Amino acid sequence: MSAHARRAAILRPDGTVARTFGGIAEGARRWAGRLEGARVAGLRAGNSAEWVEALLGGWMAGCVVVPGDPSREPVAGIFAADADVVTDGGEAVCVRHGRTADPAGKVPFPAGTCLVKLTSGSTGEPRGIAFTGAQLLADADKVMAAMGIGENDINYGVLPFGHSYGLTNLVGTLLAGGVRLVVADDPFPRAMADGISRTGATVWPAVPTLVRACAPVFGHESGLRVVISAGAPLPQRDAREFFQATGLKVHGFYGASECGGICYDASMDPSVPEGFVGTPMPGIRLETRPAGGGMTVVVDGDSVGTGYVPANGPDQSADGALRDGFFTPSDLLEFRDGGFVVLGRRDGTINIGGKKIRPERVESALRASGTVEDAIVFALPCGPGGADHVAAAVVTRMTVGEIRRACAGLLAEWEIPRRWFQVQALPVNARGKIDRRRIARAAREGHLGEAG
Repeated sequence: MSAHARRAAILRPDGTVARTFGGIAEGARRWAGRLEGARVAGLRAGNSAEWVEALLGGWMAGCVVVPGDPSREPVAGIFAADADVVTDGGEAVCVRHGRTADPAGKVPFPAGTCLVKLTSGSTGEPRGIAFTGAQLLADADKVMAAMGIGENDINYGVLPFGHSYGLTNLVGTLLAGGVRLVVADDPFPRAMADGISRTGATVWPAVPTLVRACAPVFGHESGLRVVISAGAPLPQRDAREFFQATGLKVHGFYGASECGGICYDASMDPSVPEGFVGTPMPGIRLETRPAGGGMTVVVDGDSVGTGYVPANGPDQSADGALRDGFFTPSDLLEFRDGGFVVLGRRDGTINIGGKKIRPERVESALRASGTVEDAIVFALPCGPGGADHVAAAVVTRMTVGEIRRACAGLLAEWEIPRRWFQVQALPVNARGKIDRRRIARAAREGHLGEAG
């Protein structure tokens, strides 16, 4: 057996070896046997060494693999999956569906498709994005080059493997570059701090909610070398507090399921502007186009997905467009201080009496005022047939009057929310993003208490 085959590949949080590279190869062959004959395999198991083996085994068996959320029903059903890999009693098992081999009526995949990423977008309905193996590996290569990550590093893997961010930064870098991976099953700050210390993890791909929660727990002796935040712009206040607590800069990372990584902030300056995501990643070409109050970009590169599947699925315009090897995100950006700043979604602007209000700008001002810990801003109908109002759900101990006075010098009068709701915490979805639809729906349905 070669030295590489004997080399540790996947670690447990206590530092013991869960799989060597040779062990992964053996496990993949076993899974290939279980999935033989399947055209489509759903992969809904939780994070584990077997998740990686099942992914490789599915490819060895010639399957199109569709990773999904373990907590949901078999979303791969929309692709007529022949099998689902799920967690049962703590172990990954294969459930065969006994579908016929007749492909009539089944969703056609573009040539070379080996994986379909699922993303709900703003429609709330599952939709697929087809990728070839070459596109997935190209994305992982870009991540390693941009972030300076190599085979001497150890990734701390608490992100879901099935989501685009975890798929590339954790699984992709393991397969493409031999970057060792810790499979962490406990997302609580103290457990993560202990796991990072025991395993010698050097890279931590995270999301804003994890960065915020871990700042009080992670110390200067964590051993981490690179801390990454993606999924949503990291508030500057949280980046500053993490740096003060740990001495580590949190590097902003901007990407999309349709194309993988787009931009990365490789600088060591902890005081970059709010929403700063740096410069395009190696091999990514951006074409900028002016848009109201900023610009949009068109992404071109060998990591851009092949297309949506099914091709006639839910309307994609609200979340961007993927056509002919080019992807246009629905985000509004600005070039500032030598890199790109994400201002928000260009379709998320609130129009009040002809005045356009960008929720992200109001949220940033609320956080900067020092009166709220966190906030989300949205439009709220004031009544049947009435005009929308600007509303805010805030995590705070202050009164509405105190918040309004603090915002007076930061926002125009018409930008300051008219209705306020107080919450203990802002809800997040499985990808670590603030769940805007959920909080706005709760406010509309009267399930939130108004702040005094």
